[in-house]
Amino acid sequence: MRLYWRHPEKARYYSVSLQQDLFGGWGLTLNWGVIGSRRWQSRRLPVINERTGIQEIGHISAQREIQGFDLVDVDFIH
Repeated sequence: MRLYWRHPEKARYYSVSLQQDLFGGWGLTLNWGVIGSRRWQSRRLPVINERTGIQEIGHISAQREIQGFDLVDVDFIH
């Protein structure tokens, strides 16, 4: 699962993806930066399981909405 947000006024983006690693563990990968720039940042957060990851994405989505970001893409990776 991957979600992608853009800020309409600040040319910034934020994305989060939930993925299972090769050992069966789950983690969130967060990416953010300025649209059109080569500079970006990334962070990996381990989560206990898929359900916890989905709940965490819900919290992140609420934060992005408060900060003025628009959700522009959702992709369900199989």
